[in-house]
Order: sequence, then C-alpha cells, then structure tokens
Amino acid sequence: PIWAIEQGKKVIDMDPTFSSVYPSLIQVYLAKSMYSEALATADIYSKLTDPTDAKLTYGWVYACMGRVEESRRLLSEVERSPEKKSVRPFLMASIYFLLKDNDAGFEWLEKAYTALDRTIYGMVVESELDGVRSDPRYLEMLDRIGLAKHLKPS
Repeated sequence: PIWAIEQGKKVIDMDPTFSSVYPSLIQVYLAKSMYSEALATADIYSKLTDPTDAKLTYGWVYACMGRVEESRRLLSEVERSPEKKSVRPFLMASIYFLLKDNDAGFEWLEKAYTALDRTIYGMVVESELDGVRSDPRYLEMLDRIGLAKHLKPS
C-alpha cells in the first residue's frame, strides 16, 4: 500500500536513525515488487543494524527477488558466524521458506519457538509461509504456540 510507504518515509524524515521502520518499509517494497527500492532501503538499514542482521535482511530481499544463490550464500555466512547470537530465528525460517527449503525453515521455526522469539506469531500472516500452511509441522507449531484454536479452518 502506498500509504504505508508514505508513512515509513515520514518516520524516516523525522528520525533517519530509527532503525525499526526500515524492515517494515522493505517488506512493503517487496510486496509491491519494488526491488530497487527494497535494496536501497536495505542499504540504509545495513548501516544502522549489526552485520548479522544486515546479511539476513539482504538474504530476505534476494530470496524475494529470486536471487537464490546470493541469498543462500548470506544464510550460510550467518550460520557459520560466531555472531550467531544476534540471529533472528523467525527471519531465518522465513528466508528458508522463501527458498523452498522447508526442512531448514521448520528447523529455524523450532529455534524461534525455543528462543521465545515473539516474532514467531507472525507465522499466521507472513506471506513467506504461504507455501507450508498445510504442512503438518506448521499446524503443529500453530497448536504449540496456542494459535490453532483461534483460527478458522480453511
């Protein structure tokens, strides 16, 4: 939605160092297939966040763009990094799901659950998980986090 882009830009105009707005703006750009804008926004965000998060952000953007090798290379770097403590497990899962590597996606979803990563609740709405919603592992995780009973069967 254009209004989301406008609001994101207003926040950035007020405070360009407010890093929390950038991932949301990137997500909107990706949803609208505005890849050059998503990459430009990732460039700015990468200067405001830690290197591990920057790599994951680029990995996410590249996966959405179909740049599979670049995305996988960044995921591999993050997984081998001694800085793994700053990894956001749900974002890792989302990227793997985008890359159609569902087994790795579910491994990282389990890590998100174990780490009490609050962003795991996004699994209900994030489009990256659209391809696995009928997978028994997805349904089991929904049950474990307590959301299955609140959702209507599709």
